[in-house]
Amino acid sequence: MKRHKIYVFVITLFLLGGCEPLLPTKELNELDIIQGAGYDEGEDDLIQSHFVFPIFKGGKEPPTAKTISGIGDSSKESRQDASRKTRFQLVSGQIRIILFSKSLSEKGIFPILDTYNRDPSIGRISQLAIVDGKTKEVLNKPFKEVVNIALHLQEMVEQNIRSETIPNIDFNSFMYQYYQDGYDPYLPIISVKGDEIIVSGLGIMKDDKLVMEVSKADTFIFLSLVEKQKKGFHQATMSNGDKIGFESIKSKPAYQFKMNGKNPTFNISINMKVRIMEYSSHAHESSLLSVENIEKQLESQLKRDGLRLITQFQKEKVDPLGLGAKYEAHYRAFDSDKW
Repeated sequence: MKRHKIYVFVITLFLLGGCEPLLPTKELNELDIIQGAGYDEGEDDLIQSHFVFPIFKGGKEPPTAKTISGIGDSSKESRQDASRKTRFQLVSGQIRIILFSKSLSEKGIFPILDTYNRDPSIGRISQLAIVDGKTKEVLNKPFKEVVNIALHLQEMVEQNIRSETIPNIDFNSFMYQYYQDGYDPYLPIISVKGDEIIVSGLGIMKDDKLVMEVSKADTFIFLSLVEKQKKGFHQATMSNGDKIGFESIKSKPAYQFKMNGKNPTFNISINMKVRIMEYSSHAHESSLLSVENIEKQLESQLKRDGLRLITQFQKEKVDPLGLGAKYEAHYRAFDSDKW
């Protein structure tokens, strides 16, 4: 019988004033070392793969980068097809980022990830991401001042992690979440906007399939729910139209579990301290909102946003917060098939 989960969501807000890889034993200049890979859905259920590798020109001239593509029934076959077009052997000892198109992600990405997971030359901290569109378009598109698109994308994702605009995600953490009962993984979504590439949100997976997206506007509250924060930035509009930009300088989620009859109940609280960075208002100075009023409104908005997000997770039957794993830790009879 399907259990009914009950969630109690609480936010406590404090407002502060103040604005070594394994490589074949060959010379490096006799190898095409993959630094980025992209996978798209091809016709007739084939997989299109794209690989970015540096071209060393010798001397003092800096390396450039090249993208080569292949197609096949599997990721391995498509890579072999791509290898037929390269001067040297394709090896994956320095892969920095692996991309998946949104359409392929909706069908499942585990067969590809499992291949990488079995490869001892793959670094555990390689980044993963979903592309809103085709990965080929991202890896082949010329972007101003970008020499190696694979390194650029890796650094962009890692910069967003350090800036706490997205959660801490990499190959290792994704595989951990995938194999963990009561936990569904998530990945950043990359989009092309004109001549720029941006991290536009998060993709929430059910097992290895993309089922829903968390918008850029909701990544702040999602991040607050899954890990500690020290620098996340968010904007909010007050009831009188004033606009507030604030930075989370300390945020920590806490989960309390108890059984309500036969149903598990979670009390989710977030203890958050924030600093106002921007305040935009057309009102006279004497009509500006008090600190207490701002604190109360921000607390209410964040609580509402959190509950809305959790309701969407329930509707899509996904658990990126790992509530099932927390439930299992307290309840030995936990059945992941009924969760």
